[in-house]
Amino acid sequence: FNNLSFNLNYKFALPNKLFDYIHTDTPVVASSTVEVSKIVRDYEVGIVLENHDPKYMAKKINELITNENRLIELTSKCKIAAKELNWENESEKLFDIYSFLND
Repeated sequence: FNNLSFNLNYKFALPNKLFDYIHTDTPVVASSTVEVSKIVRDYEVGIVLENHDPKYMAKKINELITNENRLIELTSKCKIAAKELNWENESEKLFDIYSFLND
């Protein structure tokens, strides 16, 4: 088992759970991995934690859950993101790629 490949896999992972949260209008608390943080920041559907220090994480989560206006804003952004980040849209992209390869 190669530790470097494991770290790269983690660094560039895009777990389905992220999309589950978005599609249930649940603001995301995410680590700063490349792809996850890009989605969270681009669509403004949550917060990205910059480190794994427990006190820092607790502070950021508490700031989020005690700010009702921010939670409402992030929830509404989840609704918007879910309209774009769904299997129907992604399947069209794959269909286009496969059609292009078969031409």
